[in-house]
Amino acid sequence: MVVDEDTGALLGEVTGVNVPTEPRWCTPPGSGMQLGNDQSVVEFDLKTLRVIRRYPAAEDVDAILFDPASGYVLTMNGDAHSSTVIEPRHQNVVTNIPLGGKPEYGASAGDGMVYANLTDVSEVVKSMPT
Repeated sequence: MVVDEDTGALLGEVTGVNVPTEPRWCTPPGSGMQLGNDQSVVEFDLKTLRVIRRYPAAEDVDAILFDPASGYVLTMNGDAHSSTVIEPRHQNVVTNIPLGGKPEYGASAGDGMVYANLTDVSEVVKSMPT
Protein backbone atom coordinates (compact mmCIF):
# COMPACT_ATOMS: atom_id res chain seq x y z
CA MET A 1 0.00 0.00 0.00
CA VAL A 2 1.18 3.50 -0.80
CA VAL A 3 0.02 6.19 1.62
CA ASP A 4 0.39 9.97 1.39
CA GLU A 5 2.64 10.82 4.35
CA ASP A 6 1.02 14.22 4.84
CA THR A 7 -2.67 13.31 4.68
CA GLY A 8 -2.69 9.59 5.40
CA ALA A 9 -4.74 9.02 2.25
CA LEU A 10 -4.33 5.69 0.47
CA LEU A 11 -2.82 6.42 -2.96
CA GLY A 12 -2.73 2.89 -4.34
CA GLU A 13 -0.97 -0.45 -4.16
CA VAL A 14 2.02 -2.05 -5.85
CA THR A 15 1.22 -5.71 -6.45
CA GLY A 16 3.58 -8.69 -6.45
CA VAL A 17 5.91 -7.40 -3.73
CA ASN A 18 6.73 -8.47 -0.20
CA VAL A 19 5.19 -6.38 2.56
CA PRO A 20 7.76 -6.07 5.38
CA THR A 21 10.25 -3.60 3.90
CA GLU A 22 9.88 -0.04 2.72
CA PRO A 23 10.57 0.86 -0.92
CA ARG A 24 13.88 2.42 -1.88
CA TRP A 25 13.74 5.23 -4.38
CA CYS A 26 16.65 5.37 -6.76
CA THR A 27 17.74 6.23 -10.24
CA PRO A 28 16.28 6.57 -12.72
CA PRO A 29 14.16 9.28 -11.10
CA GLY A 30 10.52 8.43 -10.81
CA SER A 31 10.91 4.80 -9.91
CA GLY A 32 11.01 2.83 -6.69
CA MET A 33 12.36 -0.61 -5.90
CA GLN A 34 10.99 -3.20 -3.52
CA LEU A 35 11.54 -6.87 -2.75
CA GLY A 36 9.44 -9.13 -4.93
CA ASN A 37 7.59 -12.16 -3.67
CA ASP A 38 9.61 -14.44 -5.97
CA GLN A 39 13.28 -13.91 -4.96
CA SER A 40 13.43 -10.77 -7.08
CA VAL A 41 13.60 -7.00 -6.85
CA VAL A 42 10.67 -5.18 -8.41
CA GLU A 43 11.12 -1.74 -9.98
CA PHE A 44 7.90 0.24 -10.17
CA ASP A 45 6.76 3.61 -11.47
CA LEU A 46 6.11 6.02 -8.59
CA LYS A 47 3.21 7.73 -10.38
CA THR A 48 1.29 4.76 -11.76
CA LEU A 49 2.58 2.14 -9.23
CA ARG A 50 2.88 -0.31 -12.13
CA VAL A 51 5.76 -2.77 -12.23
CA ILE A 52 8.40 -1.74 -14.77
CA ARG A 53 10.78 -4.71 -14.48
CA ARG A 54 12.06 -7.45 -12.20
CA TYR A 55 15.67 -8.21 -11.32
CA PRO A 56 16.64 -11.70 -10.10
CA ALA A 57 18.08 -11.75 -6.60
CA ALA A 58 18.72 -14.93 -4.59
CA GLU A 59 17.21 -17.32 -2.07
CA ASP A 60 15.64 -15.71 1.02
CA VAL A 61 16.02 -12.10 -0.11
CA ASP A 62 15.35 -10.34 3.21
CA ALA A 63 16.25 -6.68 2.81
CA ILE A 64 16.94 -4.00 0.24
CA LEU A 65 18.98 -0.81 0.47
CA PHE A 66 20.20 2.01 -1.75
CA ASP A 67 23.82 3.19 -1.74
CA PRO A 68 23.81 6.84 -2.92
CA ALA A 69 27.57 6.95 -3.56
CA SER A 70 27.50 4.16 -6.15
CA GLY A 71 23.86 4.47 -7.25
CA TYR A 72 23.46 0.73 -6.65
CA VAL A 73 20.60 -1.09 -4.99
CA LEU A 74 21.68 -4.04 -2.85
CA THR A 75 19.72 -6.95 -1.43
CA MET A 76 20.59 -9.04 1.59
CA ASN A 77 19.95 -12.70 0.69
CA GLY A 78 19.76 -14.69 3.92
CA ASP A 79 19.85 -18.35 2.93
CA ALA A 80 22.08 -17.62 -0.07
CA HIS A 81 24.64 -15.89 2.23
CA SER A 82 25.04 -13.15 -0.36
CA SER A 83 24.18 -9.65 -1.50
CA THR A 84 22.85 -8.95 -5.00
CA VAL A 85 24.07 -5.67 -6.53
CA ILE A 86 21.74 -3.99 -9.03
CA GLU A 87 22.55 -0.96 -11.19
CA PRO A 88 19.16 0.57 -11.96
CA ARG A 89 20.57 3.25 -14.30
CA HIS A 90 21.61 0.52 -16.75
CA GLN A 91 18.88 -1.92 -15.68
CA ASN A 92 21.17 -4.82 -14.84
CA VAL A 93 22.38 -7.08 -12.05
CA VAL A 94 26.07 -6.31 -11.52
CA THR A 95 27.06 -9.22 -9.27
CA ASN A 96 26.26 -11.36 -6.27
CA ILE A 97 28.72 -10.79 -3.42
CA PRO A 98 29.30 -13.81 -1.14
CA LEU A 99 29.14 -12.66 2.48
CA GLY A 100 30.23 -15.72 4.44
CA GLY A 101 27.08 -15.85 6.53
CA LYS A 102 23.36 -15.09 6.65
CA PRO A 103 22.68 -11.35 6.26
CA GLU A 104 19.53 -10.03 7.86
CA TYR A 105 19.89 -6.36 6.99
CA GLY A 106 22.42 -3.87 5.63
CA ALA A 107 23.18 -0.18 5.78
CA SER A 108 25.00 2.21 3.49
CA ALA A 109 27.51 4.59 5.05
CA GLY A 110 26.80 6.99 2.16
CA ASP A 111 30.39 6.85 0.90
CA GLY A 112 30.24 3.61 -1.07
CA MET A 113 30.81 1.36 1.93
CA VAL A 114 27.98 -1.02 2.85
CA TYR A 115 27.69 -2.97 6.11
CA ALA A 116 25.65 -6.11 6.74
CA ASN A 117 24.97 -8.08 9.90
CA LEU A 118 25.43 -11.85 9.60
CA THR A 119 23.08 -13.41 12.10
CA ASP A 120 24.36 -16.98 12.00
CA VAL A 121 28.01 -16.09 12.69
CA SER A 122 27.46 -12.96 14.83
CA GLU A 123 29.57 -10.73 12.59
CA VAL A 124 29.28 -7.48 10.67
CA VAL A 125 30.89 -7.40 7.24
CA LYS A 126 31.71 -4.43 5.06
CA SER A 127 31.92 -4.26 1.31
CA MET A 128 32.26 -1.72 -1.46
CA PRO A 129 29.84 -2.61 -4.26
CA THR A 130 31.68 -0.37 -6.74
